[in-house]
Amino acid sequence: MRKFASCLPTRRHRSRAVIAALAIAMPALLPSFHAQLHAQSPDAYIGDFYMDPGFEPNTSWQGGGVSRDIYVRHNQDGLQPGKNFDQGAISGQNNWVYVQVHNRSNDMLFYGEVHVYFRKAFVGTSNWSADWVGSYPLGDEIGTGYVYYLPGHTSTTVEIQWPSGKVPVPNVAFNDPNAGHFCLLARLVSAEDPMATAEGTNVNTNAYNNNNIASRNISIMKPGGPVAALDVINARDQSVTNQLHFSVPGAEMGDPLTSHCTITLDLGPDLYALWAAGDKSGENVTDLGGSSIRIDGPDAWIGGIELGGWASYTIHVQLSDFDTDPGVASNVYHWTIAPQDQTTGELLSAEEYEVHMSDADNAPKQVATGVDNTAGSLALSAAPNPTYSAATITYSLPSEGNVGLAIYDAGGRLVRTLLSAAEQGAGAHAIEWDGKGDDGSFVPSGTYLYRLSTAQGNAERQLKIVR
Repeated sequence: MRKFASCLPTRRHRSRAVIAALAIAMPALLPSFHAQLHAQSPDAYIGDFYMDPGFEPNTSWQGGGVSRDIYVRHNQDGLQPGKNFDQGAISGQNNWVYVQVHNRSNDMLFYGEVHVYFRKAFVGTSNWSADWVGSYPLGDEIGTGYVYYLPGHTSTTVEIQWPSGKVPVPNVAFNDPNAGHFCLLARLVSAEDPMATAEGTNVNTNAYNNNNIASRNISIMKPGGPVAALDVINARDQSVTNQLHFSVPGAEMGDPLTSHCTITLDLGPDLYALWAAGDKSGENVTDLGGSSIRIDGPDAWIGGIELGGWASYTIHVQLSDFDTDPGVASNVYHWTIAPQDQTTGELLSAEEYEVHMSDADNAPKQVATGVDNTAGSLALSAAPNPTYSAATITYSLPSEGNVGLAIYDAGGRLVRTLLSAAEQGAGAHAIEWDGKGDDGSFVPSGTYLYRLSTAQGNAERQLKIVR
């Protein structure tokens, strides 16, 4: 008897079809499936800043825009060792965005979606979601990545393609060849780990209240590179009086960018006029005339700038006269423009500049910090660590000399000076920190740096406060 081939798919083919169908449906099925079957409470987060512990609301808030968990790569290589640093987006080609997601709880996060958005570079306030979704070329959603089965106390990195057609060309989109940098916003959306506070129209408030949201406004600059453009905006219907702070991280105060190049800001005629109307208040800045100012120190500011409702002004930042000393050629420095509501003290979204002293397009060999973390001979330590209140900091001096000891928050800002150029003899020493800042109040929970400065060398370590 002749055997005829069956028109029905074989068992193997049917199995493959079922698997393929499940793979397609999985993103839609997982949220409700796990929400119903797992009585767990995972708490995943995207860091707002370096060493962010993920509290919500973020009691260590330093303002938005300085997340180290979001970075852009020109090629699809951000998951490779040594490639987890930002290169900035390039128009006219595909780029890739990488977002690190941390699970700070004991429970597994089974499924989450990471949505990433861009906006033209700015400092101040912006409107969620109008400025970030469907406003191309000003701003739009880049894409979505997925988190599957993230165990407690672990991290993962999500990769999202930024298609070339969604990367605006500065000359065409903004009529400004220097407006090539974009601010990024990442949101982790999960039924298992919902937003702690319902999102409103203020991006800064949303990120402060929810550890599922973070932003990165970091521009890469190098010798010979272009001028950087960014907008100073007020996405509110009422006026606000702002200060613009220009600063370096506390860890770099001993060797700041301002010692290695000249920083000039062209405020533009309109914003300059608003500053002039506020009596040109400020510190460590020089008025160069026209509409330009020069930054003269690592901690400077201008204030009294009244921005009307929905106001927007473009400023340009230029770095020149780079230090040619071979000793700093491989260093990377940081410098930040951070607006603050002068009336309420609210910290707004900032813009950070990562300055490579070499124009080589590769990973920095070292980060300029002004401290040497390998100074093991100082035997610097703190106990207990973590601590809920006080801690004793101990160290050993090889010889007599002046000593400085200070506490900094995770954003590099000075919290407490324990010793300032105090003369001490050789041998072991101990200083107790009572967990308070210079203002006499207890510092909030978070990760802090305690930094020792001596004639023999410098060292810093981390200390965690858990209230």
